[in-house]
Amino acid sequence: MKIMRINLLWLTIVILGSCHASQRKDIDSINSNSSNHKPQTDTVFIINDEFQPQDINVHEGDTLVWINKDPVSHRITELKSCAWTSGIIPSGASWKMAVSKAYDYYCY
Repeated sequence: MKIMRINLLWLTIVILGSCHASQRKDIDSINSNSSNHKPQTDTVFIINDEFQPQDINVHEGDTLVWINKDPVSHRITELKSCAWTSGIIPSGASWKMAVSKAYDYYCY
């Protein structure tokens, strides 16, 4: 299983490897003392079985959107307890989630 890491200092997403088979990433810590920060939407594309961009910074309360640009479906799921899942994201479709805490998640 490949790993995807989301660090929440500013909630940095670091993507390691490709999305095919499975890819796991982490949300490590949250910067929740950013009272002047207005929530924003950040996008991660799934292209050629890889997440792009490789690194992205987000804050607690921001929304992450995954857009599947591959010709095959993908699914993103929280690793430890399956607390959340995108369900199947068909080619050309997207899925979004508001960031609230640290998670490990993977794509398959």
